[in-house]
Amino acid sequence: MKHNCSIAVLCYILLGVALSHADVPDMKIDSPIRPDSKVYPNVDIRQEKGSTLVYWDDAIILELRDNRRLRFRATPLNDLWVGTKRTPMDLCWAYADSGVNDYVAEQVVFKSVANEERFYIHVDAVKPSVDGRVSVRIDGFWNPEQHNFNFQLTNSIFCELEAWYLNSNRAKNLYVSNPSLKPTIQGLNYHLERISWPDILLSDQPDRKLRYDWLVYAGRDDSYFTLMPKLHIPIITRRADYPASSTPLLHAGCQYGFLDRNHGGWITKILQAPSAIQFAPCWMFFDTHFFLANAVPLRQSTQHLDLTYIIHFVPVQPDEANALLGKAQEVGWRDHPEYQLPLFNRHNDFLGLVTEEGNEQHYVWWASSFNCFRDDTTGYNDNYSVSILHTQEDEKAAWYARCWGHPYDEEDVQGEYIIRAKVKTRDCGGGVRIGVAQSAGDYWIHARNFDPDAADWTWSAELTGTNDWSDLEVRVNMIRGKKKSIVLEQVGSGQSWFDQVCIEKLK
Repeated sequence: MKHNCSIAVLCYILLGVALSHADVPDMKIDSPIRPDSKVYPNVDIRQEKGSTLVYWDDAIILELRDNRRLRFRATPLNDLWVGTKRTPMDLCWAYADSGVNDYVAEQVVFKSVANEERFYIHVDAVKPSVDGRVSVRIDGFWNPEQHNFNFQLTNSIFCELEAWYLNSNRAKNLYVSNPSLKPTIQGLNYHLERISWPDILLSDQPDRKLRYDWLVYAGRDDSYFTLMPKLHIPIITRRADYPASSTPLLHAGCQYGFLDRNHGGWITKILQAPSAIQFAPCWMFFDTHFFLANAVPLRQSTQHLDLTYIIHFVPVQPDEANALLGKAQEVGWRDHPEYQLPLFNRHNDFLGLVTEEGNEQHYVWWASSFNCFRDDTTGYNDNYSVSILHTQEDEKAAWYARCWGHPYDEEDVQGEYIIRAKVKTRDCGGGVRIGVAQSAGDYWIHARNFDPDAADWTWSAELTGTNDWSDLEVRVNMIRGKKKSIVLEQVGSGQSWFDQVCIEKLK
């Protein structure tokens, strides 16, 4: 498509402004900003309780919590925050790496430069785990045509390379498994407001609606964008190539973003990066991973770990979002075997697949193996069911639904429930059953590193051999706060079919 390049041009223009102008004294604005004004607004930057906040009049448009965790929005009239109130973006470079996820801000410098229509916040922080340093700079640039702000984030880390290998769990584990590979470092992880139902249901704000229909990305040639659907499918369930689960490797000059036809969104341009970027949205848990692939040097190849990335966030108006989405092409995923998963509901007849048009944001039944598939020729009272087919006695697989109840539905699942299913078997050498697993943390049925003892199980009776459609049921007391999975399992050789999986609350 012939893409309007105003976003890219704006990024480079504003980057030049940031680097070429010296700081000047603040300029006071006498009149308050009006929604239709193009004048630089009344920006006030304050330090409050160890955090740095940017106010537009009396409304917060940027929060740097503990001078470490960032969230921002384009205007007080736009609630599409980048970084949520519950989970702002962590700037420590290793939020999920427990060995090196420390960060202590030592010095904060900030200023609103009104006559240049910009503001900045600069933080110098230490990372005691590796005797290292982190430098963060956030620049806010005023767009007088759209009367909103766009933001540039510059983040750097510096420490001894050996200290990183000694303390980073990611680097240590990779070095043990294969010392010839460079470790990946997660430069950023962030959430967006209204990106998923869990975010909305866990929010304390009323009357919230789901936003962001698509993730889009473009290479250095931004003449076209690619659409990635909003799929609640975790790649850990069965190992395969999932083209709609992460972008291809992105480099400096590439763009990605989240867009909504009715409300606009954000486009982010990668201005500088020490390696290729693996941008992976996790729709199931509403966070977005920003990995620097192979950015950490090989152990003992150099003395220092010295990395910097610069990314620019530009708000997109609804008309431009519509134009981009209308011309973008969807990544090919609908015909891939890994995505042929049936939709989940409280009375499962397995008629619909997530790959069918309009079903992209529905929750699905997950499969632990490609021995699990939807059978389009056999059903209890139609031609559809889910099936498991094994040829070996030692095979074990399951369909399971972990996407029901709070926080993925409005109901906080607790109390007495009954789950019923119609089950058919043929030449099954082992057991076929249904069950419920309740666990304290993430629990992936029969996936790699699966530990059956890490959950509390409630099972139905088992079927073996050959049986026509039979009733199986399990009654279970759902415990509040536990993660819950409904499981349709087959152990051993043979084939099984499951249909009419119904969920009923008793009390």
